[in-house]
Amino acid sequence: MKIAFIGAGKVGTNLARYFAEGGLDISGFFVRKNQSTDDLRDLLAASDIVFITVNDDSVGPVVKRISGLGLPLAGKSFGHTCGSLSVAVLKPLEDLGASVFACHPLQTFSSRAVEDELLKEMHFFVENPQDPHLKRIFDRIPNPLHEIKSEDKIKYHLGASIMANLTMGLMDFAFDLIEEIGVDKESGFQAFKPLLKGTCTHLLEEGPEKALTGPLKRRDRDTIEKHLAVLKSEDRELYRLLALKTLNLVEPGPDTIKIKKLLKEGANNG
Repeated sequence: MKIAFIGAGKVGTNLARYFAEGGLDISGFFVRKNQSTDDLRDLLAASDIVFITVNDDSVGPVVKRISGLGLPLAGKSFGHTCGSLSVAVLKPLEDLGASVFACHPLQTFSSRAVEDELLKEMHFFVENPQDPHLKRIFDRIPNPLHEIKSEDKIKYHLGASIMANLTMGLMDFAFDLIEEIGVDKESGFQAFKPLLKGTCTHLLEEGPEKALTGPLKRRDRDTIEKHLAVLKSEDRELYRLLALKTLNLVEPGPDTIKIKKLLKEGANNG
């Protein structure tokens, strides 16, 4: 079984290397900027399963280009690796006889050389895991596979984006506050790194409810009120909404009711 990749970015190159290390046969890559239509035709003809590892907006055009080649696709499998797109975008290839799937590796690909240990630990969320060629791949690698419905893809991707992407904005918000007291961001990052490590360790080991500490956990209304007082406009609203969401992790009681009232009133007092 030969595996091809359309797109040689971070996802494609990492998956190809990982599959090859698992003893799977990589037939090659197609990169639009550097190769011709004949190169694409030759690669597809020589491959059994093709991973489309381009960005979300490019998947449709890639499918259209493949469909226009006039190649027989029966017996071949095509899949994309986008977390937010369903398998439906590959329907034109299915209409030409191919088996299609969507296979999203749940990992952050910050470089073309993600550590092997992270690749081995990542889970895959898949539409149509029954694809025969895809099953053969997962027979050779240790990664867990989860079947996902098309209608659940956006919420799935949103959850992953909040965890892996929007947390960076949250961290930048925190370091902005530290910078305001005269500590530059680099020094602040070094100072707060142990706190971040400890927080992440507890989160991964125990989950958010047990890992939560701080004034919300302690039901410290006075401190929360002081936090709100030093924030303005959008920053205050961000804190207020995050605190309300986080308060759901705290056991309810009279104190949490008072804190919730304070946070909700904050919408009108910012």
